[in-house]
Amino acid sequence: MSPMQALIILIAIVPIIAGLIVLSQVAGVGKFLFVGFVFVLYWTGIKAMAPAEFVPSLAGALGGLALAYLIHALPPAFGLAGVILVAAAILLAIYLLVLGRASVLINNAFMLVLTVATCSAFHSDRDYAAAAIAIILSALYTGGLVFGAKAMSSRRAKAVA
Repeated sequence: MSPMQALIILIAIVPIIAGLIVLSQVAGVGKFLFVGFVFVLYWTGIKAMAPAEFVPSLAGALGGLALAYLIHALPPAFGLAGVILVAAAILLAIYLLVLGRASVLINNAFMLVLTVATCSAFHSDRDYAAAAIAIILSALYTGGLVFGAKAMSSRRAKAVA
């Protein structure tokens, strides 16, 4: 890719990102948009916007967020039993990841969001619902743009042919 092509892509991406930021503010989840951006980075950058990877990326992100919630919620609520349940859930997730089983849910998106959602930002403000909405909003916005652009491109290609 040439520097000029990269500049054109950058110029095209800025309003797209701005749109997502505005949507997250309107939805009241702007504080947790960073988790949505983890999904966007994972699906668009790592998975190259592959349509078949959209659902596993979204399910994994939400699953990782759910486990992060359990990590924060179960020990205070159930003491040692909560710690044991959380440890078992973490070990099971890692085991399934290593085996490549349940990969629609337990995948690298799961682990990335789990890592991010167990950081200190969630210790002070544990609004997992807002974080989940930010992920879903990011997925719908990005997926809509990508799938819409691919559909338009496919229609144009068929019209030209």
